[in-house]
Amino acid sequence: MTDRRHFTRKIKSARYAFAHGCCEACGQPVRPGHFDYHHEPPWEIAYKSGFDECRLLCDLCHDHKSQTRDIPWIAKANRQRDTHRGAMERSQTPLPCGKHSRLKKTIQGKVIPRVSEREKVRAYLAEQGVRFEEE
Repeated sequence: MTDRRHFTRKIKSARYAFAHGCCEACGQPVRPGHFDYHHEPPWEIAYKSGFDECRLLCDLCHDHKSQTRDIPWIAKANRQRDTHRGAMERSQTPLPCGKHSRLKKTIQGKVIPRVSEREKVRAYLAEQGVRFEEE
């Protein structure tokens, strides 16, 4: 894994020639100073800065791709990584009737309180007439 987030001069020059000086997203000729070299996929995902990861984009296409695709993609990858590492905390507001909610939905669609395994065992033992001590 390289730690270089930027493309080398050689890669930029080769990509510009490959794209014939046009934006690779919209096809419009790029103006000097109004274009950018874009990582595809984002550097934070692939950690590569080679010719195949480089795209020549005009400012409008670069901003659009960064805002609508790259930033959400990177945020999702970070959340998945943190969840995998156990760094994410459980939400304080669980989904209604979800796995960590106090309510559950039956197959018939009724919403009922979720009963813990301990409470189920105690109810069963009480039905059987078994007496037990509280802790």
